[in-house]
Amino acid sequence: MRAPAAGVIGLMLMLAGTGGSAATADSECKCRAPAGLFSLGEETCLQTSEGPRKATCVMVLNNTSWRIDTRPCGISRRVGGPTPG
Repeated sequence: MRAPAAGVIGLMLMLAGTGGSAATADSECKCRAPAGLFSLGEETCLQTSEGPRKATCVMVLNNTSWRIDTRPCGISRRVGGPTPG
């Protein structure tokens, strides 16, 4: 009767040991974009079929992904003024 109890305790210890490493893995996860790597929660501007849109790095089903916003990016463009050169 002792063997099954020891197996259950071993399994519980194994599962308890993975809790800390999962939190560490989340902090190391990054989203890739042409501008570089972004941590979870960081925003950047990504080109979409509707034009440049704000995107936030998020986790979806244990994978990093971009959540695309409907708001366009605040991209500035030079209009008028002296031409460099």
